[in-house]
Amino acid sequence: MVLQGVQDMLLRVALQIARDDFEDRRERQRQGIDL
Repeated sequence: MVLQGVQDMLLRVALQIARDDFEDRRERQRQGIDL
């Protein structure tokens, strides 16, 4: 089904963005720039 593929893709993209954001924050905190 096409819908299943689209949902799968969106989920993967969302997870990727969330992970990048998390790594970003952790890096900033490590540098002492807690925004």
